[in-house]
Amino acid sequence: MKETNTILMVEDEQEIYDLTKLYFDKENLVLDHVGNGNDAIRYISNHKPDLVLLDVGLPDISGFDVIHKIKEISDVPVIFLTSKKKVQDQINGLRSGAEDYILKPFHPQLLTEKVRIHLKRTEERSHIPSSSVLRFNHITIDHENQSVHIGSNRVPLTQTEFQILSILADQPGMYFSSEAIYEKLWFENSMGDTRGVLVHISNLRKKLHKIEPNKTFIMTKRNHGYKFNEHLCDGSQ
Repeated sequence: MKETNTILMVEDEQEIYDLTKLYFDKENLVLDHVGNGNDAIRYISNHKPDLVLLDVGLPDISGFDVIHKIKEISDVPVIFLTSKKKVQDQINGLRSGAEDYILKPFHPQLLTEKVRIHLKRTEERSHIPSSSVLRFNHITIDHENQSVHIGSNRVPLTQTEFQILSILADQPGMYFSSEAIYEKLWFENSMGDTRGVLVHISNLRKKLHKIEPNKTFIMTKRNHGYKFNEHLCDGSQ
């Protein structure tokens, strides 16, 4: 990781920020803080944090509204902090463009480790050689710039969606279980909870289909998992 990383916490409870900062300071992570959504948007408009921790229940506007505005001006990764324990609420968070979510109440050490994992993934991508570009007949995946194009159209992917597509496209035709994808993304065992992976793959498919509805880029086989369609390599589909 960089010598110093800056994280923005958007949280209206001062005690949560104060406690989290104690842990982040020990890891040489700079934790900036704003207490509402509008201040978060202004901050990101003028600064470039490496990651945003975004509370869903803010005093002025919803965290879901905030992330939509963030995505209009920045590609910074966002992790939701939420007390909403319903599965659908968590799915909605991932569908809105968040990389991950952490349920409240959380232990600051767990949050610190989650942040370090996401920062590590971002740093690893920044060291990929410039020649690391995958080109198929219908899609180009550029690791250096973290961009995906279908023809001349750029596909707007989150970092996690891009990473999943890269995992599959690096080995076309090979199936990856949702557990295997989880472990490659977050460097830990899924413990059977792969809902986040399923939502990210669903989002990824929808974005690819929106631009090229006549092609199937990601295929699924029961009890096998997901694969990148190897037939796209020879132009047969």
